[in-house]
Amino acid sequence: MVRAYGFGAAGVVLTAGIWGGFLCREMMHKEELPEKKAAVMWIAGFPVMAALSWLFVSYGYSFWKTERYMILLYALPVLGYIDGKHKKIPNRLLIVLLVLRLPILIADLIFHPDLWAELFRFCLAGIAASLLFMLFAWFLSRKTLGMGDIKLVTVMGAYLGFSLNYVVLFLSLLMAAAYGLWRTVRKKGGLRDELALAPFLAIGLWIVLLLGF
Repeated sequence: MVRAYGFGAAGVVLTAGIWGGFLCREMMHKEELPEKKAAVMWIAGFPVMAALSWLFVSYGYSFWKTERYMILLYALPVLGYIDGKHKKIPNRLLIVLLVLRLPILIADLIFHPDLWAELFRFCLAGIAASLLFMLFAWFLSRKTLGMGDIKLVTVMGAYLGFSLNYVVLFLSLLMAAAYGLWRTVRKKGGLRDELALAPFLAIGLWIVLLLGF
């Protein structure tokens, strides 16, 4: 356990340092956060990710699976904040997320060559099935679902696979529906008002992964 945690802690430094720094820089660049608040967010990410690393090791997750999850757990709140404020998800960050998935997949293939078919199927099927599901939902919603949400869920499929991604999406839609109903009851909006989905995806992801699904 101690040795495994040591590897997980190294992943924490890599993820919280490089990835977290990149996200904070993006937030400052777009003037979403002042420099001091971005620095506090970056520093606060270290103990949080260290705790998550220990939790995931206790669940028996591999080093690279832990990295996949931590990258998403760091990115989704940032994307949720931007989407909630501007009703838009930056394509740049989605592309970076997708690119980051590639070295993790390659590392998994190197350390587990006997599982190459399963690893490829997990990633590619997660992307394809998530995209098809979201396009179908987009059609049923009469094209009111944002294209940014479709792209985000598709990218999440590369990290989570379709089954787990579906659980996150289902929980997120339930929370979004409850929030929309609450707004209607409080007369702060209507049921047909457009809601940013990314904040609920972030909450749903954290709940699902913390529970060890």
